[in-house]
Amino acid sequence: MTDTNLIPRTIASKFRKWNQRKRRKSLLLISNSIKEVMEELSNFQIDHHEDKVVLDFSDVQNQLSSIKEPIEVIHKLRLLSGKNIDRDRTLVILKNVNDSDSVHHLSSLLNEFHRKYSVVFVTDKYEMIDKLCDNQSIQIELMKPVSFYNYLKLSSQRCTATYKHFIEKEEHLIPMKKMFFDSLMDKFMEYVVLGGYSTAIGQYKENKDLSEISTLQENLLSNVRENIIMNHPNIDGIKMNMIFSLDKQYQNSYKKFSYKAVKEPARARSWFPAVELLEKNKYLTKVDVLNGGFKLYHNNTGFLINQIQIDIMKMIRERRISDEVMETYVVKSLLERIGSNLKIATTKSKLLQPFIWSINDKKYLVLVGGQHRKRFIQNLIQKHDLDMAIKIGQHNFSYLENILSVPVFFTDDIMTFIRKVEEHSGYIPDFKKKYSIY
Repeated sequence: MTDTNLIPRTIASKFRKWNQRKRRKSLLLISNSIKEVMEELSNFQIDHHEDKVVLDFSDVQNQLSSIKEPIEVIHKLRLLSGKNIDRDRTLVILKNVNDSDSVHHLSSLLNEFHRKYSVVFVTDKYEMIDKLCDNQSIQIELMKPVSFYNYLKLSSQRCTATYKHFIEKEEHLIPMKKMFFDSLMDKFMEYVVLGGYSTAIGQYKENKDLSEISTLQENLLSNVRENIIMNHPNIDGIKMNMIFSLDKQYQNSYKKFSYKAVKEPARARSWFPAVELLEKNKYLTKVDVLNGGFKLYHNNTGFLINQIQIDIMKMIRERRISDEVMETYVVKSLLERIGSNLKIATTKSKLLQPFIWSINDKKYLVLVGGQHRKRFIQNLIQKHDLDMAIKIGQHNFSYLENILSVPVFFTDDIMTFIRKVEEHSGYIPDFKKKYSIY
């Protein structure tokens, strides 16, 4: 059995149903990683098709753009690939698609065939959804977890423009105006409830009903667990199920949970296979504690919200995300940076425990929630010889005495704001204080 990240059963089922339809439409797959989708499509092809044709859309777009008849599409694809294309035996994949008009044109032509060909378009351009959502000749599926920025592309042009402004255009660390801050925070609350999961986002985009998401998250969580256990029967089931109960760690009032059985050297080895398997399958993330032990985190904030039974509507009404949910999001985001390392620094504080984040030969103190006192932070910087402290939470930008505060929804681009304060410190030009639109 392979240990690669499993496609959720809901997505695998959609693949099969799509392939079995006699009147199937062309399929558009949208993902953060085209490479991973191509690997999954290759595995799918082995089980359901005798052959495949793979073409880079950027290389063939000009040749396909002038086609006016359905039969010309297949004829041209045969010429470009040098392969025969059979309706039932060949899977055609056009990757790196970057033009929604071309997809609309080709899918409309392909949909005119009475007996359909199996054609899949693959892209990482999430903004194509809005342009193609009314196209009745193509089936659109989101693949893999969606980043917060890509979720903005799917749901709000205004919020996307705001996000891009602070990342790409604004060179100083300027606090956001309340209207723009609240807009991004509202979108971020939607995002953490959905967990970045493509299936949940797809359903929410259709009906806009967050009350249905809890049931969906419960089903998705059950599917993921079942897939992992079914595909790895030799792993100790008791230990696996104890680790599945991640919600139990939040019942500790100090929020410093770590598996005590794992900390005992004589028993630790028996737990590692289960923990490593769940980590490899992207079900959870393990973060080591500086003085021994570790803490486990969900990779999906939606799963956590479901497990600890947070009242979603109350969270949205009060505009307050629990520290545990923010912590789960921050851990996943920081560890996605290439070459980064994250460890927990235990303290006597009853707040969430701080992290030491190492990246690019520098070490930063990361505090989630924003309620930590300045003296507490400065003592930790000195104790661990750190370059800077970063507070991440539901607060605006600021930089004072080597402490950088960043809104939680900008965590994915935290290095951008570190570079801004390294270059300009907390300086803001007077004209930007007066005239900044955002």
